[in-house]
Amino acid sequence: MLAVLFTAYQMVRRYWRNAVGIEMPLATAPPEMRRLAAAVLIVMGLGTAVQFILSWQHRHEVIQVQVVNANTGQLTLYQVQRGSIDGRYFRTIDGREMRMADVERMIILPAETND
Repeated sequence: MLAVLFTAYQMVRRYWRNAVGIEMPLATAPPEMRRLAAAVLIVMGLGTAVQFILSWQHRHEVIQVQVVNANTGQLTLYQVQRGSIDGRYFRTIDGREMRMADVERMIILPAETND
């Protein structure tokens, strides 16, 4: 996002330089334009922060995972963080690393809500 903002700033600066023949520094921009630019930056920064926080919460949400052995029907229940599941591998919240066999199936149960 910062790269996009920097690129846009450089493009506008180049346009000002070519159109006017002089470089127009940001300090001489109209106050409304500076306020609008600051508001856009603040909204983008807040949006990025909210997205980061929600993504972090989602990855660290504790969920229940059932592992079912297709041959025997044995069912084992584990608690894991959602972000620790990677294909046929996951890590439980108490630190055990589990790799499922070919005959085992994983069932990810919906997160419990405390409403």
